[in-house]
Amino acid sequence: MSPGQRSTTEPEWLSAHPGLSFLPRPLVAQARLATFDKGDILFRVGDHPEVLYFVFDGELVLVRHSRNGQEVVLQRTHA
Repeated sequence: MSPGQRSTTEPEWLSAHPGLSFLPRPLVAQARLATFDKGDILFRVGDHPEVLYFVFDGELVLVRHSRNGQEVVLQRTHA
């Protein structure tokens, strides 16, 4: 787990988010509720996918850096 991330194995959060009821039970059984601090890096270019994120609160920002080092926002995902 990355810094700032906390998790729990109980999927009690699922009842608060009925829109996720489509998820297969085996996937739900492996799901973890996690929180991150602003600025935490969840993955980097070239990383192989290992997890799937659903944003319940806050914002997830997908950024790349240009050749001159400027941050370019590719996507913003809100709850």
